[in-house]
Amino acid sequence: MLLSPRKTPLAYVLAITFTVTVLLLSFHPKAASSYAEFSKPIKDYFSSRPVACPSVYDAGRPALDHSKQTCYPVPSNHTAFALEVCYAPDTCNQFTARISRTSHADCQAAEDTPDPNKDAVITRWMREKRGPDAFYLRTDGAERYASVLPEEYDGGCKYHFDVRLKNPGDAYLQIWWTEQRYTGFSDTNASWPEMLLDPVSAPVQLKTCPSHCEMQISKPLLPSRKVVSIPPPPPVPSSARLALPDCTGPDPIPGSFIPAHPLDIIYPPEVLPQPHDAPVVGRYNFVPEACVWRHAGLRFGNPSACLTRPATMFITGDSHGRVSYDAMMHRLKGNTNNLLESEKNGHKSGSVGNLDINFLWDPRGIDFLNDEEACTERVQGANIIVLSTVAHYEDSATPYVFSQVRKVLSTVAACPYTPTPGFPVRKQILLYAPAAVQRQDEFVRKYKDHGTNLRMAYWRDEVYKIARTLNWEFVDQLELTLPHSLEPLGTDMAHFLANDALDPIVDELLGKTGLCD
Repeated sequence: MLLSPRKTPLAYVLAITFTVTVLLLSFHPKAASSYAEFSKPIKDYFSSRPVACPSVYDAGRPALDHSKQTCYPVPSNHTAFALEVCYAPDTCNQFTARISRTSHADCQAAEDTPDPNKDAVITRWMREKRGPDAFYLRTDGAERYASVLPEEYDGGCKYHFDVRLKNPGDAYLQIWWTEQRYTGFSDTNASWPEMLLDPVSAPVQLKTCPSHCEMQISKPLLPSRKVVSIPPPPPVPSSARLALPDCTGPDPIPGSFIPAHPLDIIYPPEVLPQPHDAPVVGRYNFVPEACVWRHAGLRFGNPSACLTRPATMFITGDSHGRVSYDAMMHRLKGNTNNLLESEKNGHKSGSVGNLDINFLWDPRGIDFLNDEEACTERVQGANIIVLSTVAHYEDSATPYVFSQVRKVLSTVAACPYTPTPGFPVRKQILLYAPAAVQRQDEFVRKYKDHGTNLRMAYWRDEVYKIARTLNWEFVDQLELTLPHSLEPLGTDMAHFLANDALDPIVDELLGKTGLCD
């Protein structure tokens, strides 16, 4: 509010009086403590720095500083667990979820469970870094994010997850207790690792961001959908995005799932499936960090530009490889609607433009290893090889998984290749297994499915090293699908069709093939 001319002299007198009083108090010994208490909010106001707003284009998720955090207890659904959420007042969507067992006796019994693995290194990792209980943490709202890996195991059945979201705005935190007594990673337990999927608490709403931090939302899906903004945006919109390089390279492309544009939610470009009257797709879009996909094979791009060079692609592996075949064919044929089905078939082949694609079922790669003519009859000189594996090793011991993956990758890579003008070097892409859906049905009980996400995360880190050593590019389906692993419970309970994770998987696969360069 501006002071009127008549009140200006009075304002000056009041300001001078206030300043003199504060100075006198500061030098009076008896008033020192009162002055310190009185002046603290003034000092804080003038000395505090504005909170830095996160961006979906920020690289990485740096560690949190716990020293400035204040913790708030959250009512728990379980008498067995206590939960608190901690955050620092000068941060935005950076928080720690701390979970602890309330009974020392129950904790001791859980920790005394026999070794979960014959491998001493893995057992030590479980006991020292993970603990006997496993959890699934997920956020909604500003960002759909998920994790099954606590930052550290604090001992005594105490766990903490550090979460650094990359988008301002209200966030909603949910945590499920998934496994106990080390069954989240057990090669030695012959019985089914029971999926508990018990919510630790009601959803927790987090409003930790200041008002000047504005939530980022996705652009409208349809390029033709124009939106007029009032007040108008800055002269150069999305300048940060325009300055970013193209996404490229053999490593996984990390990023964030941020809210879809409101118009795409209210008026979706297609009728979206809602099995059991629950939404499963169309709520979040993926934004890569520190780079931008600009290739022609994007969902609303120009896929015909990817089909000008003669090329052959060989996809082999499990049903997730089959889904990738169907999803890429769907995309390259110019379809922009969500892929809802993938017919079960051990062999598929098709052509679009100058591209021929073949898929062959071989979930563990054993058929390839046992076929003396595999290079000639299976690979057939393909310019691009996509190998989808690991998901069907869920009943195998960890050392065997690593040994077999190395053997399969080495054998396939050894197949001779004749360079072509469009592909002087053959592209080799390992499509790592997606997240395990948190199933509790009779099928997983009967077959004692050990494909837990904790095992998949541990295996992923080692398989990535193997793949890169052998010069394979790596698509991390686990990371892309984990935030959306509950939705398939309403579809086919295994695959990520009709799921917000499928588009970024196809974007990255096509980007790594080089077809759209």
